[in-house]
Amino acid sequence: MHRKKVAKFDFGEYAGDAENTARHKPLDWRLDPSESLSDWRVNIVVDSKNTTYHVHKAIIAAGERQSDYFVRLCRGSGAARLAEAARGESTIVLDSVAAEAFPVFLDYVYTGELSATKENAIALFHLANYLANPALHAAVAAYLQKTLDYETAPIHLAHAHLFSLDKVGEAALKVCTENLLEYENILCIPGDRNYSSEDAVDPVLCDLFALPPTLFRRILVASPDLDDPGTSQSYSRVLAGYCLHRADDIDASFLEAVVTEDMIKDPDSFLAVTAAMPLLEVAIKNPVNAKLRRVCIQHAGTAWENTLLPLAVQEKRRRAAAKEAAEAATAASARKPAKRQKKAAAATGASGSAAAVNGEPPPSTPLPLGPNLPADVQLELLGNMLLHQGGEELTE
Repeated sequence: MHRKKVAKFDFGEYAGDAENTARHKPLDWRLDPSESLSDWRVNIVVDSKNTTYHVHKAIIAAGERQSDYFVRLCRGSGAARLAEAARGESTIVLDSVAAEAFPVFLDYVYTGELSATKENAIALFHLANYLANPALHAAVAAYLQKTLDYETAPIHLAHAHLFSLDKVGEAALKVCTENLLEYENILCIPGDRNYSSEDAVDPVLCDLFALPPTLFRRILVASPDLDDPGTSQSYSRVLAGYCLHRADDIDASFLEAVVTEDMIKDPDSFLAVTAAMPLLEVAIKNPVNAKLRRVCIQHAGTAWENTLLPLAVQEKRRRAAAKEAAEAATAASARKPAKRQKKAAAATGASGSAAAVNGEPPPSTPLPLGPNLPADVQLELLGNMLLHQGGEELTE
């Protein structure tokens, strides 16, 4: 049967406020609670400081990315949870790193979009476990599978240790230990031709060197293929870079763990030339490791052009600058009244006498390699350099 075409009918316009309807926004925890009709409060406490988030039970406890933690709370299972359910709020005490990631957690629960970064990924993984959110756990695990590399591994290792995430920590540790060459490629230490104390440290190395000695030691101790000269010299250079940046945190136990007897027996395959001076400074501060000191002095004296010469040049420039400053001061004092000149001369003479009495070296006799190395070490370094130039080797 042929159906007749039906004409359009006029049913009238919407009688309500069409403009208000157009302003509708998706449900969001960031909205004003009176506007979003929030029915649950989450208090995040960090060091006695409280931050409140106004959320919705239908999202955090009933949505497709719900957390079982909030399911139990909102349903009031047990006496304590029943009280929280009656108040419509819960309190969670978190570490500051996890607390900073909590808004990202809420964004994921509300929208399904994961804004993970190397700074918050492990904290989100911790929140997924702590708040029993399997969807977030899977999303962060997928993110880590794609992004875990030598650049992100150091900060992931630190945060995994913070939250006792052993599996994540083991994965990050493995990546760090297998990429010493990558770290060496972006490392610049004194003795390198392009080294400058004014240059900023690469951000990846900042994360690596921010690790406490206990974690950094695990990276070095687990390093593979130290029998390979290239790997072992990358090892010594990265170790030297860490020691330069964490000199106050290094102790004898750390050195004993990362500089083994086997390495010292064959220093030519272990110690990179440019690592000799930074490691020597650490060995001087920790005299228990006398063998490391001897090996560093041997390498530094042998490769004196790369190790000692830059120090001598730096000291020469320092002396020239000091001389120029002294001449400028003398010229300035010459313009002062005679009485003030005599007073300044008397003060200078007194301070010089005091230095002599106290056994301090007079300013006119600075050490050839600068003031940072003890005189006896400088004597050993220069003596070894002369022996090497004469075709002999330093002996114990």
